[in-house]
Amino acid sequence: MRFSRQRSLLPVRSFLSARKLLLHILCTLFIQSYQHQHHHQQQQQFCTVFPVVSAMRIIVQRVKSASVTVVEGGSSSSSSSSSKVVSRIGPGIMALVGLHEHDQYTDLDYCCKKLLGCKLWENDDTGAPWRQNVKQKKYQILCVSQFTLYGTLENKKHQPDYKKAMKAVPAQELYDSFLKLLRENYPGNGDDDDDNDNDNPRIQDGVFGAMMDVELINDGPVTLVIESNPQQPLVEETRNT
Repeated sequence: MRFSRQRSLLPVRSFLSARKLLLHILCTLFIQSYQHQHHHQQQQQFCTVFPVVSAMRIIVQRVKSASVTVVEGGSSSSSSSSSKVVSRIGPGIMALVGLHEHDQYTDLDYCCKKLLGCKLWENDDTGAPWRQNVKQKKYQILCVSQFTLYGTLENKKHQPDYKKAMKAVPAQELYDSFLKLLRENYPGNGDDDDDNDNDNPRIQDGVFGAMMDVELINDGPVTLVIESNPQQPLVEETRNT
């Protein structure tokens, strides 16, 4: 009788064991699903897509005077080299202009407005600082192309890498367009308003791609950085966690 009773309990025990196993499997799957979803949400928080910033960069220095001398035949320390002063200004702005590889004409317009509009001088009447810009003072601007503004030192050898700078041919075209834009928005020469006199233009520059000696007397010193608004990236970089 006991034997038959035990035999009759076997299906019940087997059913209970199978039920426990099924519950265990379901709980395991639920926990794994929850952990996977939680981990995915964490990845979404940290695996952010960072756009490649397209930013034209200008180093602005308020100067009492500045000049550019072009060195021919090598560096300025070479005995066989010769030099020639190509630009010289009095009070005004010395602007080092760097072009990023993704810059566009919209960047030129933005930086032109900022450069001509930045108020670096005091008001002549009240003496209040930071009230007048270069146009109000009728001062000059000396621009120098400067691809090294995008140099990085990311390698172990500490050797500068300029891959973020725009290549020479398109950079020269865009840089010339920037100078043209400046001259259109700030015509004239020196302290006078005679647009026909080209001896001392208000907007001057060096020689693109040449070896140059740049001299200046920084007034203050006052040095600012202008960067154009970030544009929609052409390339996207993803940071992995």
